Amino acid sequence: MEMVRVRRLARRSSIALALSLVFLVALLASIATANHPGPQYGAAVAPQFVAGNPTCGSFISGEDVEEFKIQPVTGGTFSFNGFSVTITPVTLAPSGGTLGGPGFDWEATGGLVLGVVAKGGPNANLYDYEGLGGLTSDDDLHSPVNHSNLRFYGLSHISFCVVPAPAIGAVSIVKTAKHATSTGSADLVATFTIVDSAGASHQVTTNAAGTGCVDGVALGLTQSITETTVPSGYDAPSIPNVNVTEGDCASSTGPPTVVNVENIPLTDISYTVTSQQPGATSTVVECWEGDISGDPDHTQTISSGSNSFTDLQPTAPNTTLTCQFTVDP
Repeated sequence: MEMVRVRRLARRSSIALALSLVFLVALLASIATANHPGPQYGAAVAPQFVAGNPTCGSFISGEDVEEFKIQPVTGGTFSFNGFSVTITPVTLAPSGGTLGGPGFDWEATGGLVLGVVAKGGPNANLYDYEGLGGLTSDDDLHSPVNHSNLRFYGLSHISFCVVPAPAIGAVSIVKTAKHATSTGSADLVATFTIVDSAGASHQVTTNAAGTGCVDGVALGLTQSITETTVPSGYDAPSIPNVNVTEGDCASSTGPPTVVNVENIPLTDISYTVTSQQPGATSTVVECWEGDISGDPDHTQTISSGSNSFTDLQPTAPNTTLTCQFTVDP
């Protein structure tokens, strides 16, 4: 009984092995005769076989989509109209009934990749990222399976279907003060708020040398630039809007748009009026900034006591602050 059972098990094992071989032969035959894209490996999406030499326009529509073609295919970093992609060649192991072969990883900046065409031999594989909203990197991409040897074709070219990132700019604040030393002054430290042409708000704080920069500002005329934290003893300047052009703080895509700012130092002027007979006289104090032919810029009336003009701004160059004291009995 024991020998019979062993023979039956052996017969079943032989049948299972034969069926496995038949299945493997059939799988290899299907790969060898069909248009086979090969396995997904670590890619974000499975490859799709596309006959011939497809372009991005063959499967992605939209005016903003640009095709960036790399031919011949080598490792390295490639740039095109602000878009940059780094290609890293890899060797993919046998998988899914194929013997593996050459592949590549990629990583991009300056845009979203909606698809990649990996061309090898007479056809190509498409990696379609539209359903994912676009990617900036992926791994283990390859061309279709070569039917004659079950390996992936060598890559003849790679096309990236790209929506370029919108151009942006940067604003550099350069702040000065009349009394700043060559090493800067604490009075040059301040915070600025910039509202760009798109309505987005950006903040930048200048350092002790009076400089600060912020990236990511929309192109075009700013809506406002204000000094939101003004150093003590200064008045906030009126800062005109600027037309922001493409650039960044590192000047890699272009220089930042410069805004020059100088705080206005303030002065307090105090005086004392004393009527020797309390309430017998009243003194009118009138002050003009510059031209004294018109109405005074500051007027105060006092009988006895001290008073002051506070937060006075400097007058224009070569002019003075003129004050007149009129004692009215």
